[in-house]
Amino acid sequence: MRLLALTIFGIMFFSILAGAENDLQDDNQMIIYDFNSAEQSKGWRVINDGVMGGLSSSTAEISDSGTLVFTGNVSLKNNGGFASVRGAGKIYDFGNHEGIRLRIKGDGKRYAFTLNSSKSFGSPGHKSSFDTENGTWNEIELPLDTFKPVLRWSGQLRMDYITSVGFLISDEQEGSFRLEVDWIEVY
Repeated sequence: MRLLALTIFGIMFFSILAGAENDLQDDNQMIIYDFNSAEQSKGWRVINDGVMGGLSSSTAEISDSGTLVFTGNVSLKNNGGFASVRGAGKIYDFGNHEGIRLRIKGDGKRYAFTLNSSKSFGSPGHKSSFDTENGTWNEIELPLDTFKPVLRWSGQLRMDYITSVGFLISDEQEGSFRLEVDWIEVY
C-alpha cells in the first residue's frame, strides 16, 4: 500500500512538473528590478555633477504604479552637465548573460544605462547609451559588449561582480528631463 501511495505521489509530482514546464523562467533571463516591492526599490540614490561643482539636480522616486521616475534638470554651468541615479546593495553576476533589457518611457532624450564593478559607490563605471521616444513605453536591449568606460580611468568592468546599476543623462543635454523605468532584467 505504501509503495502504491509513493508511486501515485511520484506520478502526480512529475505531472505537475511537466505541466509547469512552460511556466518556468528561462535560467538565462532574470529580473533585477521591477519597482513593485519596497525591497526592490531600496537603495536608489542620485549622483549629480555637484560632486564636481556643477549645478544639475535630480530626484528618483517610486511612483504609485510601481515605476522608478528619474527627473531633474541638467545644467552646463560651472563645468557641469550630468545627472545620474544608481541602485546598489546587491552584487550581481552577469557573466553568463548577453545583455540588459529595459522597459522605459522617456522624453525623447538620450540616456545611458550604467554598470559598475567597483566597491566605491561614487566611481563612474561603464555605460551603454539609448534613445527614448517622448511619452512612449519601449523595451530596449543593451548587449553587454556595448558597455564602454564613462571616463578613461573607469577601470575594468567585471561582469561577474556588478555592484551597481543605474541611469545617466549627459552629453550636453541641457534642460529638464524625465525617464520612467518599469523594469530591468538581464538576458
